Amino acid sequence: DPIFLAVDAEAWERNTSKVTEIGIAALDTRFLSRPTDRMEWIRSIDAHHFTIRGRAKYINKRFAPGCPEKFMFGTSETRPIKEMPGIFKKLFTAPDETKKTKGALRNFILVGHDLKEDIRYMKRLDYDVTSEKSVVLNMDTQTVAKELSLPLGLEKLVTALDIVPKYLHNAGNDAVYTMQAMVCMA
Repeated sequence: DPIFLAVDAEAWERNTSKVTEIGIAALDTRFLSRPTDRMEWIRSIDAHHFTIRGRAKYINKRFAPGCPEKFMFGTSETRPIKEMPGIFKKLFTAPDETKKTKGALRNFILVGHDLKEDIRYMKRLDYDVTSEKSVVLNMDTQTVAKELSLPLGLEKLVTALDIVPKYLHNAGNDAVYTMQAMVCMA
């Protein structure tokens, strides 16, 4: 019973080393009924949106217009960049009370849409998710979509899956839509 954790990052189009937003969408399978009901799974997604303090002026306008103020699935938090590694570590660490081993952790499945890019952006925030022992599998929704002959872009993919996206290029929203796409393609 793993926890699926979808990540999305937004970076400034003029200097992609400036990560401006992080979105996280979590789906804890331990609390889901079986057989699976997709809508129950989608309603069970827990979302987080972090904007990086001091980077509010770096809003994308040219290639993929950003909307950091339009998080649809909760309340955005603005945090200093130095806090992000600790936030990531906390999100990827969940004790497993079902195991007798002291310090046992839950397993995570890392989900992303073009996941290698989001991992790269997390590294720019001084967090290497690839070194987390709790992450047992990576799942890229873009790769799954390609295998299923579905559109590769996130907007076209979720639309093809009968999801109506709003305010794309907000990292929190994109993380949720990525998780919803994963659920619908399962």
